[in-house]
Amino acid sequence: METDEDPSPLNLEHLLSSPSEDDVSHDVPQYEEASQEWDPTKFVELLAAVPEDDPFMRPMQCKPCLPRLGGEEPFIVKAIPGKGMGVIASRRIAKGSIILNDPFVISLQEPTEDPFPQYETNGLLSQVLFQLLDQYVQLPVDKREQYASLHPHIEPGSREWFQEQLRHAGANLTRHELDLIVRLYYTFNTNEFSKTEPGRGRIWTVRRLFLLTARINHSCCPNARSRQTTDGYKVVTAIRDIEEGEEIALKYLDHSRFSREGWRAITQRTWGFVCDCDGCKFKTEQSE
Repeated sequence: METDEDPSPLNLEHLLSSPSEDDVSHDVPQYEEASQEWDPTKFVELLAAVPEDDPFMRPMQCKPCLPRLGGEEPFIVKAIPGKGMGVIASRRIAKGSIILNDPFVISLQEPTEDPFPQYETNGLLSQVLFQLLDQYVQLPVDKREQYASLHPHIEPGSREWFQEQLRHAGANLTRHELDLIVRLYYTFNTNEFSKTEPGRGRIWTVRRLFLLTARINHSCCPNARSRQTTDGYKVVTAIRDIEEGEEIALKYLDHSRFSREGWRAITQRTWGFVCDCDGCKFKTEQSE
């Protein structure tokens, strides 16, 4: 794809990423046309629909708001030293067992072509933000609370970059509105799962947020994997026996394609952490 000469902190190339090994789906949904003409007036009207006491209008909570579990799940969600929140097996989980079946709450889609068409950066940004805000204001309060308690990795300079792009697109936001949009986007961007799928004669990039799956941390040597279904669920299954008390982990991206330095750089840039799992340690030992 083509980008501006100055690198953007938004990392728009992430919109067009290929699906990870962990996120392969064999189903082919029929996507509707996602793009629409940008209307800054409608965008501002959506912002006005966000109440003043919305979770994203408040400071980040120290105590996370977690999805309510039914009590039959084979896991608990708890704080893990050095990792924030994580998912821990509450009993032994046999290989092949379904760990969770998690519905998406936000789904963004864009038509993707190779090579990437000549979109203006602010045009692509406005489409993404309109979809995101339009779906967010329709969420029930408890889902908004859970969404807002997820960790956002916000890159330096993002607020100023967003402000400039939105102003160029005709949307002049207040400080509080801009803060809401930046945090809303980066919380989604840090926690979503992406894939590409054919549909209606095009290749689509689909990015979805699953509130419970987002709590599962990364490992280069995972004990679980996930797939998406056509009706919008993320199904996580055990790829080996998982013992009680063991953390459940997914592979966000295949680290074997990167050098040690490249892998650490991409995890820091995309998710805000430097991977230090056993797989990375083993790779470091092999390279030395």
